[in-house]
Amino acid sequence: MVINPGSTVAFTLVFFSKEVKTFNFTLKYNINYRQAFKLKVKAEVKNVALKVSNTNIKFQFKNEKIYDKAEFTQIQKVKLVNTGNGPATFHWEEPSKKYFTISPMTAIVQPNKHIDVDVGFTALDGVVKGEIEDVLKCNLENGLPFTINVAGTLLPSKLKLQGSDVIKFECIHVGVEESREFVLVNENKQMTAYSIVSIIYF
Repeated sequence: MVINPGSTVAFTLVFFSKEVKTFNFTLKYNINYRQAFKLKVKAEVKNVALKVSNTNIKFQFKNEKIYDKAEFTQIQKVKLVNTGNGPATFHWEEPSKKYFTISPMTAIVQPNKHIDVDVGFTALDGVVKGEIEDVLKCNLENGLPFTINVAGTLLPSKLKLQGSDVIKFECIHVGVEESREFVLVNENKQMTAYSIVSIIYF
């Protein structure tokens, strides 16, 4: 290439590597086929990474929260920030526990941008015994995977039996069917699911 007097010419150097390491090499060029010059080139290649706003999430249902269904759901947002200079593609693995959900499961985060991921916990039918835990794993293309620890707890419901805890049928004739009712009072500000555990037949 010929450069006219007083003119400038720009050259583009393209670097690409699938190997994580630091590169140091020398670029050689000649002027007028005689004078040799050297240009030092340095490059540091890192794994694709996302900065996670929260890696430990705790879900808990409190009595002051009001639900319109017996299916209780809470969602917390997790921010994934791409601080690198290339796009980051992530793929979440399916949670091992059915109580937890993730949305979106896969997406691309552009450089110097972020995306909000919804992590949800659902207490199916409002019945959860103790604390449920899971580890949500996210895989990154050309990067290392990361995990988020999640746990969900449903506080025990408060049902009170109205009146006496003894149901009296008194004297009943053989072959005559009688019925009595008992009333349960929900002292929570949330819907509560219940079931009959056992029935005794005489």
